[in-house]
Amino acid sequence: MKRLGALLAALLGLAATPVAAQETGLRGVWQGTIGELPIHACFEGEDDDGVYYYDRYMELIRLEQEEGVFTERAGYREPGTATWQFAEVGRSRAAGDWRDGDRRLPVSLRRLDWSADDAFASPCESAEFIQPRLEGFSVASIPAMLGDQPYTVLRYVPPSHWRGQYDTDFEPVAISTFALPEDQRGDALINFTLARELPTGRADDEYALCLSGNIRAFGTDGDFQQGIIPEVITRRWLGVNETSGTFCGGAHPNYWEERRVYDRTTGQEVNPESWLNDLAAGRELYTSGMDSFVYTRLTDRFREAIRPFWEEANDDIDCNSIVLETPDWDIGLAEQGLALIPRVPHAATPCAITVVMPWQAAMPFLSLEGQAVAAGFTEE
Repeated sequence: MKRLGALLAALLGLAATPVAAQETGLRGVWQGTIGELPIHACFEGEDDDGVYYYDRYMELIRLEQEEGVFTERAGYREPGTATWQFAEVGRSRAAGDWRDGDRRLPVSLRRLDWSADDAFASPCESAEFIQPRLEGFSVASIPAMLGDQPYTVLRYVPPSHWRGQYDTDFEPVAISTFALPEDQRGDALINFTLARELPTGRADDEYALCLSGNIRAFGTDGDFQQGIIPEVITRRWLGVNETSGTFCGGAHPNYWEERRVYDRTTGQEVNPESWLNDLAAGRELYTSGMDSFVYTRLTDRFREAIRPFWEEANDDIDCNSIVLETPDWDIGLAEQGLALIPRVPHAATPCAITVVMPWQAAMPFLSLEGQAVAAGFTEE
């Protein structure tokens, strides 16, 4: 569900059409040179701002327009002294000058076809502009242990230029997942599923869509942090914790956390809501064609049972009324019991901490499937 936006973007991309031939003025994607140095550039419109990068360095440089003069600004720094000014803008070519003090170099650009999803698409978020900046990555494999269970961290190592706009070691892209030793029948499928979280170097990767959205909005790379780690590894079960923090050009950053559970005997993801009986979960059928689904809400009785464990784990009184009244919780697996995270409004994100309900306390609320899971932990 959380990746619905990325999926829709990818699907819409299938119907994308080239638009360069329909455009005049600066709006579009361009390739050319400043002096002898190759560059890529994009412009939102004739009188709007632009963005460019040198092909050698790949660092974004904003072009802030005022009365036909474009002033450079790298990342979030103060505006520089270099400027652009165009003498000619045609259907396929543009030419002008780059100036910095007494230094002057010719700017020569040719228009590129670029793919648009709709009439509101931006050339600065197109694959034709961002694709060269996605290349040159690798994946590092790092041995790790959870208790006495080995696994391998798979860390995406982005191209080095992602650090270019910052004066610190902060990386705007940090993505990691992991792989299990393939000891059980379903482990190969689980590893395949988890590996799909890693970027492929395409413009429709989830993180690339995020960063390109920020380029459109602000002319800089956004932030995309995603980490997937194992929390429980047994012969039967794998419990996974996924956290994500992003800024993709919207009104505010986004942060979420969720848990997933996999059955290592089949490799399939399991929905822990099926572990709850009717005392714990109220279920409603929503019917809307292909989007029909069962919506589950935790009952008042179950939330009251969660209360002492929540209050023990959380000392923020202001969170209590928000969290203990919400019927929507993410359910995961801990060795000690059910791992529960309240789904709260964005403004209450600091309240979305995990509380573990021990198996013994959860037992009255467990279905037969849930009781079988609990028995596998309490009998070990």
